[in-house]
Amino acid sequence: MKLIFKILKYRKTHTLEKTGQKFNLSGERIRQLELQKYRYRCKKHDRYYYNKCSFCFVEKYKLFIEKMDYEFLLNEIKKEAKNHKRDYISIEKRKYIIRKLYDNYGKTFSEIGRLLNKHYTTIMNLYYKT
Repeated sequence: MKLIFKILKYRKTHTLEKTGQKFNLSGERIRQLELQKYRYRCKKHDRYYYNKCSFCFVEKYKLFIEKMDYEFLLNEIKKEAKNHKRDYISIEKRKYIIRKLYDNYGKTFSEIGRLLNKHYTTIMNLYYKT
């Protein structure tokens, strides 16, 4: 049996410190090994992830936005207007919403900014990044 499985099995009933002492590792290293157990690899993008591959998610979201009609897009905009996160997925979502509103529906950057509760220069910046 591999050492990592012995460590994880022992860890189920003992603290990080006790497990670390038994296997001559630090408690922090034991914690890292536990996290590695839940790490997956996206074969398409050659990246590791825990919950979902952000690149795969963004590709699916882009296709989802392209097929959306205007009423459904407005519901998605309401969700994004409340979202103030700056992570990769949130920014990419906003980019595709802005692209769809500007290109397909002829909205101005100011109008899109009001819909998303953002300044129009932020909207312009995101539009030109896609």
